[in-house]
Amino acid sequence: MPFPYFYDVTAWSGPLLENVSGGRSGADVKPQAIPLPQQAEPVAPPVVGAPRTAVWQVSENSAAVESSGWLRWWLGDQGLRFGDLTAEQIASGVLADYDVLVVPNGPEAEAADSLGEQGRAALTEWVRGGGTLITLRDSSRLAARLGLTSAAFAEPTSDIPGALIRMELDPASPLAAGVGPTAWAMYEYDTVWSAPEQSSAARFPAAGDPDWYVSGFAEGAEQLHGKSAVVDENVGGGRVVLFGFDPNYRAFTNGTAKLLFNAITGPKTANAPRAAAAPVAMPAAPTSDRMVISVRPDAAGEVQRLIAERGGTADVVHGPNVVRFRVDRGGMNADEHPWARRLADEAAALGRAVVAISLP
Repeated sequence: MPFPYFYDVTAWSGPLLENVSGGRSGADVKPQAIPLPQQAEPVAPPVVGAPRTAVWQVSENSAAVESSGWLRWWLGDQGLRFGDLTAEQIASGVLADYDVLVVPNGPEAEAADSLGEQGRAALTEWVRGGGTLITLRDSSRLAARLGLTSAAFAEPTSDIPGALIRMELDPASPLAAGVGPTAWAMYEYDTVWSAPEQSSAARFPAAGDPDWYVSGFAEGAEQLHGKSAVVDENVGGGRVVLFGFDPNYRAFTNGTAKLLFNAITGPKTANAPRAAAAPVAMPAAPTSDRMVISVRPDAAGEVQRLIAERGGTADVVHGPNVVRFRVDRGGMNADEHPWARRLADEAAALGRAVVAISLP
């Protein structure tokens, strides 16, 4: 291929997904092995004393359906009982029956709209009254919209269509229990977060830090240097844990899923409660919900024409010697969309003027 054209993630390292040391020795090993009878399917016992946990799937779009499915399977596999809630139930006060609400990846604008004014107020009051809100990936923008986090965010200006990036954990954070000093985030065109040091349970290493490492394709990853990956803050009498990525991506990122388990079952952070913040207006839809075509500036006009021919819409982000088109797919994946694949193929014909195309 003359340029990176991605339909899937680019990092598949088993040891990094599990957050364990691994490698290849080159030794010719001849292990002894004997067959065993068929084993019973393991079943995780219920977690004793686990908080009353609810899951809110914010949308029926493909990203939200996937993340919610991964989460429900993982919770059951961990022995964590949970209930499913709707926006209407949250607005009616059903959150009073739960201690923890986990919001999987999904479009925050749709989440806010479905809650309505009453639901947004109910969710905010529940957190300030002692509830724990855990948000994954794009749904974390809802916490900013509601003024429930001190973290600020920026749109990604990089092309990272699914790479594993090493994070440094705060050893004093309750989220780090049993995890170790580092873990690997599956980063895929995710929102870039910044939070105070005392609120950052995990952050990406600074520029020049020997811990900085990326497994997979990454163009422009320097935007992430020193940024927050996981934010953990006490808000009023409650708590907000904000994951800038999905720690349970495809239910196979077991290393970072430990952080999610600790967020649900572990103690609160020792940070002092954060002061109320003003709700934040959202500037654009998150990149992870869109097709991305990144080209050199001299090819931008042709890409714009190809999108306009189909009546499509796209956010345009200008970076150093690159123009990124974030094409709205209407919440559909590539197989469902009527012309996204053809657009990608026609853009690919631009050859070396293309930096990357991502169509998951």
